[in-house]
Amino acid sequence: MRLLKIEYLLDMAKRLREVNEKRLRRRKKSSRKHGRDGQNRTDTVQEENIEDKN
Repeated sequence: MRLLKIEYLLDMAKRLREVNEKRLRRRKKSSRKHGRDGQNRTDTVQEENIEDKN
C-alpha cells in the first residue's frame, strides 16, 4: 500500500515538473517576441526610429 502511494507521488511530481518546464519555455518565447528580454527591445526601437526619419 505504501509503495503505491510513493509511486503515485513520484508520478505527480514528474508531471508537475514537465508542465512547469513547458510553461517556462513558452514564457521565454513570448518575452522574446514582446521585447521583455531587453536586447530585442532596443533593436525594435532603433528600427522604428530609422523608419520615422525616412
